[in-house]
Amino acid sequence: MARAKDIRGARRGRRAGYIAAAILAACCGLPLLLVITGILGGQGPSGQPLAIPAGQVGVYDLKNLVVRTVDGEELALGDTGGKPRVLVAIATWCGTCAAALMSVREAVKQFNDNVSVIVIGVWSEGLIRELSRQYNLAGTPQPDTPESLKSFVERFGDPKWKIVLDSDAKILRTLGLRYIDAVIVLDKKGEEVYRAEPGGYARASDIAKAIERALRL
Repeated sequence: MARAKDIRGARRGRRAGYIAAAILAACCGLPLLLVITGILGGQGPSGQPLAIPAGQVGVYDLKNLVVRTVDGEELALGDTGGKPRVLVAIATWCGTCAAALMSVREAVKQFNDNVSVIVIGVWSEGLIRELSRQYNLAGTPQPDTPESLKSFVERFGDPKWKIVLDSDAKILRTLGLRYIDAVIVLDKKGEEVYRAEPGGYARASDIAKAIERALRL
């Protein structure tokens, strides 16, 4: 019953995300490509957002990108500890982000402790400050906080997952994210093998297959 409520809530949130995107575009001139949900750009022939297959993803060095979780733990984002890692970029006001978290939750449960998940809150003061240099952001959602991220992840994901607030937008730039929400799977060496943007359209089965592939590499 609780899961059904979460799914209905995510669908309502997704519709709200579409509305928010339209408002942002119309009132603020903010490129939808930067903010949410796949209304514009990144779409295949079917109209669905593209999930970039292995071999076409970007190359970057996450092992030297040291971040701090909202609980104060320091970690290198690409140092996976010898097991696959799933990165989930979110904002708590983004409806498809809830769907992304639920898909990841469904995908990883069969792997127990053989995969780690890190949630990245990208809607931060740093990103808003960066965007405000070019756009009028009056009326946009407030930046996420450690508390809002924890509450959101506990509801739609797993409270055991590590959470990072990308306060200076460094992770977003390093990963080359095109959307607020994204799901990225790293193999045991910390190299990207799967990416879905927007992450809310990633299917749990596709994420699970990417993790299985990452375990074999």
